Amino acid sequence: MTELEIIEKVRAQPGIYIGHKSLTAFVSFVGGYVEGLKVSGVDVIQDINSAMQEFIPTWYNIPNQYHWSRILLLVCVTEEAAFEEYFRLLDLYLKGVDPITRGV
Repeated sequence: MTELEIIEKVRAQPGIYIGHKSLTAFVSFVGGYVEGLKVSGVDVIQDINSAMQEFIPTWYNIPNQYHWSRILLLVCVTEEAAFEEYFRLLDLYLKGVDPITRGV
């Protein structure tokens, strides 16, 4: 299963994978999953969360010295809101929306 596939499974059923909609739990889970793939010798073809490290700071016009998850936790009120915002931005990234112009 690819990184994107596990991310989509968490989106569909967060309670099964991470207990509830929490960005912090999501980041830890996916990070552990990807590390497990690498340790097992599986090539991670599409590193989504590395791509989001460029996309999210650019979207919010914040220096990317901060991890994308920290940025979302700063701009969103709750863990759940940050979780939802991640998936909204992921969809935009996957559609090829330019974070500088915001698709305009």
